[in-house]
Amino acid sequence: MSRIGYLGVFLMLVCLVSAAALALTHQVTNPRILAHREQVRQEGMTRVLPDADEFADAPGWVDELLAEDDFARVREVNVGVAEGQEIGFVFTVAPYGYAEEIVTMVGISAGRITGVQVLEQAETPGLGARVQEAEFQQQFSDLPTDETVAVVQDGGEIDSLTGATESSRAVARGVDTARLLYERIRKER
Repeated sequence: MSRIGYLGVFLMLVCLVSAAALALTHQVTNPRILAHREQVRQEGMTRVLPDADEFADAPGWVDELLAEDDFARVREVNVGVAEGQEIGFVFTVAPYGYAEEIVTMVGISAGRITGVQVLEQAETPGLGARVQEAEFQQQFSDLPTDETVAVVQDGGEIDSLTGATESSRAVARGVDTARLLYERIRKER
């Protein structure tokens, strides 16, 4: 076998060992990653709908609403339950910000927004990434669901973050989408 043949075989072996190591690492770490994501999800639902004791998937007919274009950015809908009674909903929305999707949970109960929690974002550090700050997110709490949610520049009540108007708009759009879906669910019952 020529020198090039040996190099080819050596390179193939290095690739196989690397691929096997990567697959093993994925197999070992993936359950922990999934468990952590679920923990973050549960904690987020508790933060945005604090009166709920437990959370369940929304009824199947809600999934039919998610197929509509207006609700394309809604990833998940959960029902908050307290003492066996449905008390509200948690919507996970993913509107596009300046750089990427901003995955946000929105809690709604009794016609009011109970909380907003940004779960994932890849916005510019120091600017758009500030959508995760509590001060920004608290602006959405206790807003009524019968009024449009928007930043001040678009005629709403939410103060956008300086230098991060697009990121602020994205979160407001996501909250407004959750609000619209909540109103649809209330009407369709």
